[in-house]
Amino acid sequence: MLSICFSILIQTSGFAQEAEYAFKDPEEFLNFLENQGEITGLKSFLLIPHQEIQQDSISQFFTAEGENLKSQSFGSIDSTLSLLNYLELPVDSDYLVFKIYQENGDLATAQEFVTNLLNSELLFPKGASDQRDYIGLASRQPYEPAFREGFGFFTNFKVFLITAITAILFVVVFGMIVFMLIFKSRINKTDQLRKEYEGQIANPLSVILFERDLGEIESISDEELFTFFPKEKMKKKLYQKVLVDQILRLNKKLRGESNDKLKALFRRLGLPKTTSKLLQDSQWDSKVSALVQINEMALYEFLPEVKKFVNSPNFYIRSQVSTTLIHLSEEVDLSFLKDMSYPLSDWQQVTLLRTIKYSYSDRSLRIKTLFNSQNQSVRLFGIKLVRHLGKLEYLEQLIGLVPTASPVEQIEIIETFQQLGAPLDMELIVSFMNSSVADVRLAMARALGTVGDESCLPFLYKGLEEEVSFDMKKAMLSSMKTLSQGGYEEYGIISDDPEVLKIQRHLDNKILTHV
Repeated sequence: MLSICFSILIQTSGFAQEAEYAFKDPEEFLNFLENQGEITGLKSFLLIPHQEIQQDSISQFFTAEGENLKSQSFGSIDSTLSLLNYLELPVDSDYLVFKIYQENGDLATAQEFVTNLLNSELLFPKGASDQRDYIGLASRQPYEPAFREGFGFFTNFKVFLITAITAILFVVVFGMIVFMLIFKSRINKTDQLRKEYEGQIANPLSVILFERDLGEIESISDEELFTFFPKEKMKKKLYQKVLVDQILRLNKKLRGESNDKLKALFRRLGLPKTTSKLLQDSQWDSKVSALVQINEMALYEFLPEVKKFVNSPNFYIRSQVSTTLIHLSEEVDLSFLKDMSYPLSDWQQVTLLRTIKYSYSDRSLRIKTLFNSQNQSVRLFGIKLVRHLGKLEYLEQLIGLVPTASPVEQIEIIETFQQLGAPLDMELIVSFMNSSVADVRLAMARALGTVGDESCLPFLYKGLEEEVSFDMKKAMLSSMKTLSQGGYEEYGIISDDPEVLKIQRHLDNKILTHV
């Protein structure tokens, strides 16, 4: 309605007021401007020739414009007139210039501009009341609806599009809120049921474990078993899951006959069927849960199925498969690792080593199959097993790997001989010391004090004369000191290399032994 009235005011200016504004003379106009103050679009400034301004203190407020000096523009005429009076110049002179928006004009032009604003009712004298008849003006313009037709709203594509997007957003937000409420409600209900089932399962498990022996658990009838674990609840997936979790948790805490009782109870409850379903599930976390159950409950009948997942693309499945096969296999031959396509991570190697140390004592351990694997990480794991388990019988096979071994494998072989304190042939020592890989030479130099003897001293002397690497010099001098204290001290006397003397002082300082 306001927009309609505004358009009417512009198109029908003068209807509400019979008389038009007119100024008698410039003096009356200037008085009006002084009383009115600032008017939108109207500013004033002074444009004075240079010779008219004699005072330096005033001239600094002007800027040069050709042969004249131009003052700054003022929104209020009071400031301009004050400056004009200060300069003792006439008010109606040509020095007073008005700026109407971007155009300059004289006093008459400014008077015409303000008069038009007043007559068009776009400007009102200060203190005057607005007595326009808006209702009368609006009645002269007939009402026209924005949308003439019933479906005119849909003809405006932009309005319709914005409305549709807004409606869709509201629907999506509402749907998300409903979904979150339902999802949260289900989670709360599941958690509540889980706690309830845990309380119902804890007591029967304790009774069976501490009041029944292994033979009684294996021969317990279904009727008696269902008195502890109701048949109706055993059909519920959540109840079965809570029961399995409770059995596995107890199995990790208990040892000896209690473990055998739990395994027997697991089978009597028919829970291996649940394990089989989880193993065939497409979700990786379900497969891992099944593999944990097979491992903890010693379900040997699942081993053929477990072997199928050795090369699974999922890291967690591969890790659990390796642990399960080693733990349940009669012989720790590690043959399943030989054909692995994926590299063994450090975490997998640590887990496997722990499992092997825990379970290999009463089984035959076959590491040699790993040396023939096409997977470098598997071969490295085999070398590490020899070192960490102290398997001296495999050292000859490690020597046979050297010609085809990668630099990383050669370093592992050197460190294995060093840690086990096994001597290396001079031919191999020379081969490693002449390697094109700096890390292999450095590893050999560090191990030489353990795997070599005094016959290596001339080789070390020569190497020190040719070597420029600080780490290599330090490793060779350390090995020399271990092999022969006399030879080490003699070399320090005859050597003129200042770096060698610094390294020897470092090695001789007991405080810096491990630095």
